[in-house]
Amino acid sequence: MAIEAISNRCIPFLLVVVCLAGLSGVVRAAEEDESIATIAPVSQRSDFFGEQQATLSFQCVSEKPVQGKILWQYSAGARTLARGEDAIELAAGRPNVFELPIEFPPVREGVIFETQMVVTIIDGDNETLAQYTHPIWLFPKDPYTDRREWLEQLDIHLYDPEDTTAKLLEEAKIPHTRITNSNVLADFEGGILLVGSGTSLRKNRGLTDSLITMAERGVRVLCLAPVDGEFPWPTREEFPQLANVQFSSNEVIRDLDKRLNPDFDVLAEQRFGVVLESRRGQLRVNLSEARAAWPWWQVRFTNHGTCILCCFDMIPTWDTSPTPRFLLANLLEKLSLESHSSPTEQ
Repeated sequence: MAIEAISNRCIPFLLVVVCLAGLSGVVRAAEEDESIATIAPVSQRSDFFGEQQATLSFQCVSEKPVQGKILWQYSAGARTLARGEDAIELAAGRPNVFELPIEFPPVREGVIFETQMVVTIIDGDNETLAQYTHPIWLFPKDPYTDRREWLEQLDIHLYDPEDTTAKLLEEAKIPHTRITNSNVLADFEGGILLVGSGTSLRKNRGLTDSLITMAERGVRVLCLAPVDGEFPWPTREEFPQLANVQFSSNEVIRDLDKRLNPDFDVLAEQRFGVVLESRRGQLRVNLSEARAAWPWWQVRFTNHGTCILCCFDMIPTWDTSPTPRFLLANLLEKLSLESHSSPTEQ
């Protein structure tokens, strides 16, 4: 009787163990099914203009041979904007790239539109083998809708010896005053100074010292994609109001706006960045084409003066990606925050 009582008490426990073991087997089987195929974007890019034509590419890989379909659905929230399907055949372990041409819908001025593309692989029995959701942000052409008065207040001056950036500012209707003589920079007291893309800091002797000195006086300096030269390393002894010095990777772009593409200029023919070097016992910040170079260097002072070397080349992709023009808008806003004159949040 004692043995029978113990056995009866053990039955529920044994059932739980058996059920858990069975459930574990189901979970493992499900995991195995889910790992049969994978979908990954060839590019992580998620920024496009409204009405832009593009091709989205996805790499599909299966552990087993698959003859099925690849389904795609483009949507905004719960609303489907477009959908379609294609036959797909995957050999075991051999990548297959699925290319999807698409024309994105228009967007209203001043509105950044969140959408998504869902890509699914199903087999001949309509069982889902893999699914991937790709976020897509649609941008208007103009980042400054309803912000023109704020732009005027920034008091932007442009020094553009290579004449590469003035045209972009004019097309974007960014008000600015052109500076053609670098000698006047030593006494510059304006709001924001832009140094145009492709400027040779080596050819424009003394410019690097002037930029740091201006920032110490409270000027906000943005140097766009310089091509050579070096800066002396700023110290508290030389600049008592020095607040901080910062190096950043291209992730600084996502820090400014998570919707932008940090790799927008990855195909640039010539990419410079900054490296820290010691020469005769003195630290120098040198512009270099080395792969390990930092694309961002910022020197900030307690009076809100700032000097930023932004080594991203915005010009080649200005018309094909929203990132360059919205990155510039974010940089201007960042500099305006230093003087507490940022625009109203849209």
